[in-house]
Formats: sequence, structure tokens, C-alpha cells
Amino acid sequence: MFIDVFTLRNENDMKTITSQEEALKLFEENSIKQAQTLKTGNYKLGNECFDNKIKCLSYLYKTNGMGMLEQLLSHENVGVRESASYAYLSVCPQKGEEVLSEIANGNYGIHSFNAEMILKEWKKGELKFIFMDD
Repeated sequence: MFIDVFTLRNENDMKTITSQEEALKLFEENSIKQAQTLKTGNYKLGNECFDNKIKCLSYLYKTNGMGMLEQLLSHENVGVRESASYAYLSVCPQKGEEVLSEIANGNYGIHSFNAEMILKEWKKGELKFIFMDD
């Protein structure tokens, strides 16, 4: 099986994903950074982190590692939980919905709104998993 090379751009350097464990770690790190940018307004870094998260998810998807996201569903950072639960809908919809509902009904600002919108699109059958696109 051929796996594409997934190279992440991180501010001043590049990082190539070489394992599922590394993809999961980088996904977590970029989810935390992106959540911070929502507070600081650094949209350039936020967009970079989003792109990196999608590359990590694509790697996990193509290597059958999506189940590894389960360990992030109880992460202390709501941005990590939100991002992981979105992707986890593709693996275990019930668990993904449970975490997104908790976030949507909590007091997490933009994360609550995002979780609500993800659930809305999911229930309409219109949610896109962009990490599955080639």
C-alpha cells in the first residue's frame, strides 16, 4: 500500500509524518495551537494549524489509524476534543456525537458553536470529512 508523503508546515520549518503515533501527536499539538489562535486572532497561524490537522487526519485515515483518536476525546483542551470528535464521527458516530453534544451544551465559546454546527450538518447528512478527499 502506497502512503502519500504528508509534510506539515510549522511556522519556520517543515515536518514529515512518518508514523501514526507521530500523526496523532502532531494533530494534538496543532489542535491546541489552533484553539489558542481563536483567542488571539492570529488567523495565519490558525489556518496553518488547520491545514496541518487535516494532513494528520489524512495520514491516520489512509493508514487505518482513525481509532487512535479515541484517546483524545477526553483531552483537557476543548479544541482537541472538538477536532477529534469531528473526525471520530467517521469511526464511531455515537461516541463522536456524545462528545460534540457535551461541547455544544457547555460554556466553551466558539467551540460550543462549532460543535453545534458540526452536529447540525452531521444530522442533515451533509457533513464533509475533508481528510478523506484525495
